[in-house]
Amino acid sequence: MHSRNIRTTCSRFLRDYRIKISALASKLIKGVSEVTTYVSWDAINYKVFIMWFFNNPVIQALLLQISIIWPNKYAAPWVPTSMVEVHKMLQLAEVRPDDLVYDLGCGDGRVIIVAARQYGSRAIGIEIDPLRYMWCQMLITILGLRDLVQVIFGDFFKKDLNDADVIICYLLPATNQKLESKFMQELQANTRVVSHDFLFTRIQVQQQDDQYNLYLYHPQP
Repeated sequence: MHSRNIRTTCSRFLRDYRIKISALASKLIKGVSEVTTYVSWDAINYKVFIMWFFNNPVIQALLLQISIIWPNKYAAPWVPTSMVEVHKMLQLAEVRPDDLVYDLGCGDGRVIIVAARQYGSRAIGIEIDPLRYMWCQMLITILGLRDLVQVIFGDFFKKDLNDADVIICYLLPATNQKLESKFMQELQANTRVVSHDFLFTRIQVQQQDDQYNLYLYHPQP
């Protein structure tokens, strides 16, 4: 059962990744067309190159490797969270419109977008993978969420989190262990932290959802 779930998750990840790459190619073509029309250049060669670049299996494999290996070097590989789990995490944290929600390793931006669109809260995602960072920036612009959502490119260990009301984590045990000291030093007493799958060892669990393996914490500074 477990291996089948892993295969399903990987299959879904690869399918979503190809869709996003194709969508990005379409956006680039549109942008290039607008620029080249303005300056009276012939855009055909640019369109052909962009479509070849993003639809080339070798290029896609290379981009996929970068997206997997790069963040794994710093924190954790990206595993897409289902939309059901996104809502469950935000519900467990009791997100309110006046909250500031952080997603550490925001991936494709689904947590911060749902937090803003359906809970009315401000949200900040921190992402170290340049491809997913660019995807998030494009997505929040298209959705008109610039007033509520911000995406920061970089290492979340280097970001002061003392203004967070809610923090969402879907990381690895080793990364959680490193984050514990940071949380206890920086977070306010009423900050809610939700971790998916993996526990923090030095912080007491306040509430948990056993069906989805979600854990709620209130780290004390």
